[in-house]
Amino acid sequence: MSRRVRNLAITAAAPLVAIVLIWGFLGSDRPPRAAPPAPKPANSTPAAEAPEPREDGVSERLYSIALYRLNGLSPAALPGTGLEIWVSWSEKVLDEPKLQRLIRRVTLEGIEVGPSPEAPSIVTLRVPVKEIPNLIWAEFFGELAVAARPD
Repeated sequence: MSRRVRNLAITAAAPLVAIVLIWGFLGSDRPPRAAPPAPKPANSTPAAEAPEPREDGVSERLYSIALYRLNGLSPAALPGTGLEIWVSWSEKVLDEPKLQRLIRRVTLEGIEVGPSPEAPSIVTLRVPVKEIPNLIWAEFFGELAVAARPD
């Protein structure tokens, strides 16, 4: 067989092979695959699902943050301590540095010591639900500090 005839045969067979392959992928008579089972909900307590209201009616949630991210908070602070959270914004966020009170009233729920000496201690705060987005934003783009709240 000459080289020219072989090239013509390959050129003519290539579209037929492509059609057969496409037909095999798209024209299959197999039943559709079953959808994967839905994930089971995580075990959670009803308290974790609903915000807890304060005595003045403000809904609150627990928020955890590393102790080293909260300047001014002593590792020996007692649970139930009322705090204010302040944020200092850098020039990267605003045109000029600025110190701003972020949340007027949060409650310290506790401080958990890290599982190893290198691990940071974790602070758990009870924060008003409407303030959580601001706190997340400030945690990533500002520097947080706390002050004791005179109650």
